[in-house]
Amino acid sequence: MIDDKKNKKLKIALLANTSWYFYNFRLSLIEFLIQNNYEIHLICPYDNYTKNLKAKGITIHNWELNSSSANFFMEIKSIYFLYNIYKKINPDISHNFTIKCVMYGTLISNICNIKHIINSITGLGNVFISNKFKYKFIKLIIIPIYKLIIRRSKANLIFQNKSDLNLFIKLNISNKKNSFLIRGSGIDTNYFKNDQIIKDFPKSKKWKILFPSRLIKEKGIDELIVACDNLWLKTKNFSLFLAGEFDLNPSVNLNKEYFKKLKNREYIEGCQHQTNMRNLYMQSDIVILPSWREGLSRSLLEAGSMELPIITTNVPGCKDIILDGKTGLLVNKKDPKSIEDAMYFLMNNKNLCKKFSRNIRFHIENNFTNDIVNKQTLVLYKKILSQHIKL
Repeated sequence: MIDDKKNKKLKIALLANTSWYFYNFRLSLIEFLIQNNYEIHLICPYDNYTKNLKAKGITIHNWELNSSSANFFMEIKSIYFLYNIYKKINPDISHNFTIKCVMYGTLISNICNIKHIINSITGLGNVFISNKFKYKFIKLIIIPIYKLIIRRSKANLIFQNKSDLNLFIKLNISNKKNSFLIRGSGIDTNYFKNDQIIKDFPKSKKWKILFPSRLIKEKGIDELIVACDNLWLKTKNFSLFLAGEFDLNPSVNLNKEYFKKLKNREYIEGCQHQTNMRNLYMQSDIVILPSWREGLSRSLLEAGSMELPIITTNVPGCKDIILDGKTGLLVNKKDPKSIEDAMYFLMNNKNLCKKFSRNIRFHIENNFTNDIVNKQTLVLYKKILSQHIKL
């Protein structure tokens, strides 16, 4: 007689605020788990990437959610819809990504008596890192809620860098027993690969510098522009491509007039969101990201995998990828002069660019690939399934 329980596939519910997130950051993990005989259910709002996931035969449940909404009744409605989805699936593991999904997914998993809960903290956001009064006030409210929901649910937390992990432990939201470090979402080093036999810098007459991120203050766009303005007075032998979407949210203090003036600068080669970053990396010489803080920067992993010299800030989520002087250069946060000096230094040290390009590729292959991250995640799943962790 066949033991049905023994042969039954374990169900994993993955929760995120967009299909876009799953397709661009977690597709490799999803396919890996399916290959390892897990039954995967994605829960997220439908968007333009939903059809791509369905085309791969992946089960998706539509969740009515506005990720930026603060309307109380809309949020209650979203939580109710999520409750119905979880009751229908009845998963063995609930794995939640992004801040709002961590809150709601943990709450509903607890209500539905799902014993095994994993929350991936992919970044802290302004609530935890901003000094503005608005965010300090929100922080006073949200931290007790985090403690109430996460600690009481006995959820496990995955962090992408040690600084975030230590901060949550310090705030008493988590502890050493239920906090795990898995660095990033993984990178496909076979896709993000420079196949050119000869790798020289610069690739053309002018140095091509790439900023691969959203155009918001927190990514260091203001400091970068000041640095480039000053560098332009020294040498006009460079161009800058801003590969990111505009965010005209008033909270980031940027406006249309700012971007109009930005694009009129002589050294700006392009200023628009890109769908094929691999081709842009191939054309670039230096990647720069002066971010104020990251979970673990995906763009730096991509750039490093493409063997590009990198300049980034000495902050969590960036310094976890770049080893200063070995795989790239670290600059001070909110310091245009530090950024300017680093760019000028690399542009006058071609051999160092070659050294960085070789070292960063090797570093990423040994620490941040899809295979490494997926296997670490699977090991954690098996660990919490075999023995529920007591906090």
